[in-house]
Amino acid sequence: MKKLGINGAGGTIKQEKLPLLKAIGQTFKTTTYLAKGQFVCFTLSFTDSYRNLNGTVWYGLATTNGFR
Repeated sequence: MKKLGINGAGGTIKQEKLPLLKAIGQTFKTTTYLAKGQFVCFTLSFTDSYRNLNGTVWYGLATTNGFR
């Protein structure tokens, strides 16, 4: 069984565990990506635009006090 050093610090990781560490890292990246997407989707659900009588487009954000 071959052992690999970590940044010259003298610690070792068994080569068998490397695929597991890669899988955990990929899972973390995927979870982070999904969380960012959910945040953007949630935020955009409270935005809207409308056109006034002059034809100007206004963008706003829905709040508890109304559309701002």
